[in-house]
Amino acid sequence: MVERRWLITSGAFICMSFIGMSRTFLGTGLPAIRSTLDLNILQAGTLTAFLQCGFSIAVFIGGPISDVFKKRTVLILGCLSMGANLLLFGFSEWFWLNLVGIAFIGIGGGLIESSSNPLMIQLFPGREATVMQLHHFFFAVGSLAGPVIMGAVLMRSLPWQWAYMGFGLFVLM
Repeated sequence: MVERRWLITSGAFICMSFIGMSRTFLGTGLPAIRSTLDLNILQAGTLTAFLQCGFSIAVFIGGPISDVFKKRTVLILGCLSMGANLLLFGFSEWFWLNLVGIAFIGIGGGLIESSSNPLMIQLFPGREATVMQLHHFFFAVGSLAGPVIMGAVLMRSLPWQWAYMGFGLFVLM
């Protein structure tokens, strides 16, 4: 049981880093995204709003969903939503489809957050503060890694879409 607990914990920590990366990938890549998709500043801002809107909705309903279904199942569903829509965002050149994709990236992140937080508390009774601190530390790690990865891709004159497709494939693995 202890080995399984650490496997689940490691997976939850990595998933939390995906949320951080999803936020900073968009911020770092936004100038290139605007250029490629020919977006004005309002449209570009709408992408970030839809990301956060999807996240907010999923966090709000994710707690009750995690009480009804297994937390691991909700966590996996969040990763599937995030990974598939990171791929969609990388492939699509249609603004409206990208809005849907970015909202579902946010929904995936919200499901990850709302299921992994109670899962960590459940796995480590009596050590809730420590495990939650470590759990959210991985959000910070992902937030730091995102701009470095996207920046490296853009500095090599590679399309920003490649970063999103690679990120999506990594989340789905």
